[in-house]
Amino acid sequence: MGEYPFFDHEDLWPLEGEIMGLEYKISRSSSARGKQIYSEKLHLRGGIQARFLPAGHVLGAGGILFHQGRRSLFYTGDISLQAQALIPGAILPEEKIDTLILECTYGNDPAYYSQNRQEEIQSFAREAGPILSAGGCVLIPAFALGKTQELLCIIYQLMRTEKIPSVPLFISGLGKSITEIYQEHRRYLRPQASILSFDLFSVLGYLDDLSIQDLLKDPCIIVATNGMMVENTPSARIARWMVSEKRHGIFFCGYVDPDTLGYRVFHSRPGEALAFSPEGDPVTIQNPNIRRFYLSSHADRYELLEVARRIKPRNIVLIHGEREGMEFMKEELEGEFQVWMGERGKTVELD
Repeated sequence: MGEYPFFDHEDLWPLEGEIMGLEYKISRSSSARGKQIYSEKLHLRGGIQARFLPAGHVLGAGGILFHQGRRSLFYTGDISLQAQALIPGAILPEEKIDTLILECTYGNDPAYYSQNRQEEIQSFAREAGPILSAGGCVLIPAFALGKTQELLCIIYQLMRTEKIPSVPLFISGLGKSITEIYQEHRRYLRPQASILSFDLFSVLGYLDDLSIQDLLKDPCIIVATNGMMVENTPSARIARWMVSEKRHGIFFCGYVDPDTLGYRVFHSRPGEALAFSPEGDPVTIQNPNIRRFYLSSHADRYELLEVARRIKPRNIVLIHGEREGMEFMKEELEGEFQVWMGERGKTVELD
């Protein structure tokens, strides 16, 4: 862990006067599109006004719109135009915007179409059903915030409609804590979202080798952190045992960074040896049921282009994406807008 820049309290104290906490207070206002949910307008230093707009990503996620005099800037944050099982789609600003800062998480993935979400859920059911019926387990690596709660809702609906067998469902401890926050703030979820799905799980305990082997004896679904299967997280520890048995399934349902263990697991093939940690022995892959389903809480590359064209800013700064994807976005947009690719530590000077 030596490569990570850890900071202690003394390092952060000089920043105390520069950090301002902003409360995301919700209000509703009329617009050409009907009643919209916005946050209250916040007044910052230097005559800057700010307002959050729901980003459609996870509970509480928001883009932020800044105004200073006649100038305006909108930062999308992580965004999804399509509604999910729990979260309504993003709301975009309707006023004129000078500069748009646009995330590009899926800019490099032409296979992901967010509008195919229901088809992906049905594909998930078709793959999971036979594995569970035959006595296997299904592991879904998932982030504790957002993805875990979305999957609980989807799995509950699939069990209720008998698309998959009703088997025990386990989640990580942090996922449980955040699920309780979702329950507390369910008024911000979609009206049709089923909160019953949050009561149908057990929490994973300590995961040593014996407890994992015991967990995998009977059919179950395990939604475990980390979503990208970072080394030594619950999803990585469980996957290490599941890859060596043919009866289980490992289903990725979100973005997986190419530099992570999850990416290597997803692209592994039976017969290959894969190390799950620097100090551990490699494991021979036997499992043929390692799949990916596009149940992302991010916009696809086509929606990202739609965001830019609906907002129609003068300037666009592309951030948070693989370089090839950002280059695709820049090529698509620079005939219509002035487009920059954001780089860490680099200043972008706008007209």
